Amino acid sequence: MDNTKTQELTRHMGELANQVVTDTEKLDLFSKQWSNGFHSYSFGNMLLIFFQKPDASLCAGYHTWLDKKRYVKKGEHGISILAPMFFKKTKETETGEDEEVIVTRFRAVSVFDVSQTDGEPLELGHSDKVTGGDALNLGEIAGLFDYPVTYSNGIENGSTDGKTITLCDRGNRASIIATYFHELAHCELKHLDKDNSERGGRDNQELEAEAVSYIVCATLGIENQRSKFYIGQWHGDREKLGNSGSRIIKTAERIVRTIEKAPAPAPEFTTALVVV
Repeated sequence: MDNTKTQELTRHMGELANQVVTDTEKLDLFSKQWSNGFHSYSFGNMLLIFFQKPDASLCAGYHTWLDKKRYVKKGEHGISILAPMFFKKTKETETGEDEEVIVTRFRAVSVFDVSQTDGEPLELGHSDKVTGGDALNLGEIAGLFDYPVTYSNGIENGSTDGKTITLCDRGNRASIIATYFHELAHCELKHLDKDNSERGGRDNQELEAEAVSYIVCATLGIENQRSKFYIGQWHGDREKLGNSGSRIIKTAERIVRTIEKAPAPAPEFTTALVVV
């Protein structure tokens, strides 16, 4: 595929991200794809797959399917995604010496869903992180990020000053975890930083934080129906969203990847967090 196709997919990805985060139905379907075998793809490519084939469950390239002793059915059309390519490049440092660096470029490639193939039976994989809220340890998850957490008996479910996170312990484990990810998103998106405090207005900032929370919760097996009402209440103006969709998707992915790389959480929930 040529460079024009790559540019088209890159541009389209941002448009798709905005569509997803402002439509609770699409957000719900998109988030659930993570547990259907897509955890090896970036969230950006998941977006492209989702919009080209919403019922896709597991995708791979033509030759990968052949390695699995499956073949693409005649007449099937590929799903276009962006694949990274890595090049070595020599650049001059400040001291005048040559330094070799790795440069990443992207190109458009085609993949196919398992439903577009025939051959040997295939057992679909699932992310081991989709364990359900009961198995999550919020203390251990919070320890993966740089924002100490404390509890209060206040009215608000949660709040943050951009450096620390305060949660109200109301006894609902899943709700507390969802609130934590909402406040974590505010921190990761730098909403409280002086230069960003007015960025997009409160509506867009709340939309960004809650959409991040919803996606992360979905990947961890938490059904957060509250988010749908929350997102509907803080509906961002699509004309003012700018690149909010992309920011949301990238932030959610960064949080999920951080949790994925960590050792499996302990099976019991704890509120023994850092007190500030």
